[in-house]
Amino acid sequence: MFSVSDIFCFYKINMKIYVIMLQFLLFIITKSQAESNFSSADVWIIPKCCPLGFTLTKNNICIPTNITLSPEYWGGTNPSNNTEIDVIIGDPCPFGKYRLEPEVDSMDEFHLMKNGSLLIPFQHQGFLSTSDYCMEIFDTPSGPTALPLICFPPQIVDKWRNIAMIVYPTGLLLSVPFLLATLFIYSLIPELRDTQGKTLCCHISCLIVAYITLATVQLGITSLSEHMCIWLGFLIQFTFLGCFFWLNVLCFDTCWRITSPLKYASYNMEMKRFLWYSFYAWTLPILLLAYTIFTEISPILPPSYLKPRIGYNCWFDNNQSALQYFYGPMGFVLITNIIFFILSARHIPEYVEHCEQTELALQVNERTVCRRTVEMFKNSAQLFAVMGLSWIMELLSWALGGPSVVWFVTDLINTLQGIIIFYIFVFRIPRVRRLVMQYYKSIFKS
Repeated sequence: MFSVSDIFCFYKINMKIYVIMLQFLLFIITKSQAESNFSSADVWIIPKCCPLGFTLTKNNICIPTNITLSPEYWGGTNPSNNTEIDVIIGDPCPFGKYRLEPEVDSMDEFHLMKNGSLLIPFQHQGFLSTSDYCMEIFDTPSGPTALPLICFPPQIVDKWRNIAMIVYPTGLLLSVPFLLATLFIYSLIPELRDTQGKTLCCHISCLIVAYITLATVQLGITSLSEHMCIWLGFLIQFTFLGCFFWLNVLCFDTCWRITSPLKYASYNMEMKRFLWYSFYAWTLPILLLAYTIFTEISPILPPSYLKPRIGYNCWFDNNQSALQYFYGPMGFVLITNIIFFILSARHIPEYVEHCEQTELALQVNERTVCRRTVEMFKNSAQLFAVMGLSWIMELLSWALGGPSVVWFVTDLINTLQGIIIFYIFVFRIPRVRRLVMQYYKSIFKS
């Protein structure tokens, strides 16, 4: 007698065999239908982007070539000398096109039919007609290869996206003068050049470069070459990651000072601590950038490996790449910042009470450290409340998508961070305003 487990196992094996046979049958049917549809055709068709004797460059410019376009058709068959080939010349893509690269990404596998239809089994259902793509010859590691360029679908008019393409670069460029003013104030005034002031300056420096580069890309995306676009994408990745890691240092330093025993540190100790911070905050973004560039240009990685593929929009061309090379590290830093903020918020009442109870017994330097730490916690809390929330919303907008209007406000706040930082760290603090006035009076007197 068979047990229940034996019957269940037998059933599972039969189901697997049935699924495999069904998949094979569907493949045979699809292949036979395609061959039956195309076998009666006396003329083989191929759509070509450029005129005969020309090929396409990466900048979508037709240039002369001596290489003849001879693609491989379905099943590895090639036209004989007696076969008539009808070449349809012209660019059928009014909204732009992208190239399939099966040697780089196995998902780009394609099959060209005799009647000019194109099958992309892993990306599209059904066949693409000659009005959906065109082919050209390109230099690849394996030699000249005929590759298809697939048309982008018609662009859906998004009113909020069009508004954002004007408002976002304006907000970014508007933030830069305020970031520069904050950077000059904290770097030129000696009383503000402590460890936390230097950390803030590094964070602002990364943000300035990131904003200028991002605004350049958004305003000049159509005039940038592909090579320039890729390197600008690398620069945006590095500078924004630098912003996150330096903000992580600022949150950690504030948390460490609040949760540790109150103690005045000498100049050498503070300098040593800042060097360790610099090693952490610069090394990790550099390593991530080097890893991204290596995976992008390395010929030794298999096609199945997830490459960054920074392309026509100067950014990662899919969510998987963006997650691995940018949003993943960004999310990790945001989570650690939340942890540091919670720890600081739990201990700040005890820290303030300790400072008030021992104020008379503390030395002048220790009182300064105490007041400065409490002040920096308040500033960091405001910075975290505004920017941390907006970056979390940025992460959610990337992950969830949706209409542009839903994320317009939080994205706009991100572009105006320069104004927010100036308000929090300069305009709102009486001590900083007083030091600025004293500094400029001393300059004018001299």
